[in-house]
Amino acid sequence: MEELVYEFLLSGIGVALLVSVLLCGAIRFGAGYDTGARLAGLAIGVAFLVAYINLFDWPTWPPRSASQKVGYLVLIGLVAGGVLDWLDKRPPEITGRLAPVLLPAIIFGWIGWREITSFDVEGLMILAVLWLAGRFVFVRLQDVGQNRNAAVGAVLVLAASVGISAIAFIGSAASQAQLAGLLAAAAGGFLVWNWPTPRFVFGQAAVFAAATALTAIATTIALYTDADRLAMGLILAVFLAPSVLAFKPLAGKPALQSLAVGGVTLLPVALAVAVALIS
Repeated sequence: MEELVYEFLLSGIGVALLVSVLLCGAIRFGAGYDTGARLAGLAIGVAFLVAYINLFDWPTWPPRSASQKVGYLVLIGLVAGGVLDWLDKRPPEITGRLAPVLLPAIIFGWIGWREITSFDVEGLMILAVLWLAGRFVFVRLQDVGQNRNAAVGAVLVLAASVGISAIAFIGSAASQAQLAGLLAAAAGGFLVWNWPTPRFVFGQAAVFAAATALTAIATTIALYTDADRLAMGLILAVFLAPSVLAFKPLAGKPALQSLAVGGVTLLPVALAVAVALIS
């Protein structure tokens, strides 16, 4: 058991954090001040995938399990968001309307295909709720992405990932706990560059990759593990933290904004983990 934990911390968390930190800097300085800052969010998705491959190996096609599908889905989200960031375009019909609707539908349609084709009523109801939750995550991260403080987006992804990882671990879903941990480390690497001074943009690549990863991991947990679903639902409150603060008293103080958001997210994460432990 100790060897497995050590391997995960070194080959998973360590790799994701290191790749994210190094890649953020490489993109920023390699692509220039404007383009580099805009594309730096690619590091979150790329770091997650690199750590995923290092820890699990890239799954064969077609993937055999729901967890294996997560890697392909994150790759799709990363490419879609990266193209938008590269073009520096944010068409409302794509990012404002279609993406939060279509991407969660693709995730649930692929991971939950068995429930859909078997017409399992409970499974279909769970998928419907998950679709609403996934849409909420996409929309909230897009709203945060419009804020100049890129650290806030990273803090939300970090908090939600840590909470999901803890709930999955408590529910004996080891693979999903590891996947969420990789995403937390990747977001943490991006945060290193953006706190206390925001330097980059939490752009569409970061939004799409992070939201896809969170939604896909949560779907596999809700459908195929014994982890507490109520606890998973409570994690959604993390993404309300920026609205609770409204940022007005902290305008012009990005370092304090990020700390405040992080402090607010501790409550729903702690509550969700407590519910999972009790259940």
